[in-house]
Amino acid sequence: RHTPYENVHLIEDATTVDIDGCALDMIPWITADNQEEIFSFIRKSKSKYLFAHLELVGFEMHAGYSMKEGLSPKTFSHYDKVFTGHYHLSSEKGNILYTGVPYEQDWGDCGNQKGFWVFDTADGSYEFVPNPNKLFIRLDYDDSFDVASHDFDQYDSKFLKVMVKGRTD
Repeated sequence: RHTPYENVHLIEDATTVDIDGCALDMIPWITADNQEEIFSFIRKSKSKYLFAHLELVGFEMHAGYSMKEGLSPKTFSHYDKVFTGHYHLSSEKGNILYTGVPYEQDWGDCGNQKGFWVFDTADGSYEFVPNPNKLFIRLDYDDSFDVASHDFDQYDSKFLKVMVKGRTD
């Protein structure tokens, strides 16, 4: 389905697209209404690569919090690589790559490298491109902090959390 944006297409049903001779499976969010169709599609697929929005058990959604519920990664074991979103944290186990979010969206993203991934349809390789911009910044303060020479301009248009680690007055 076309959207109001040029060259943007919304994938509403499980489908295989050919990009430069590379077959890529794309599936929408799995719901009770579409799961039978999607799982049938996955079982029959001959594609090497899957792009999806999955909730898989055993992956970190945010730093320190792994999902206890969701689909088993084994459901997708016949793919060479599965690229999926949904979780903010980028992580990789076996053939599953959670791409993470490209930029910080909340305090849970603070301190985690964000960016985006580039997939090469010619050879199936992929590369991470880091996002140098930070939106959430944590500043540790104690008596050794040199307020006079500190560059506070770096915090303009940022969310700043000051953690007082210790002070004498």
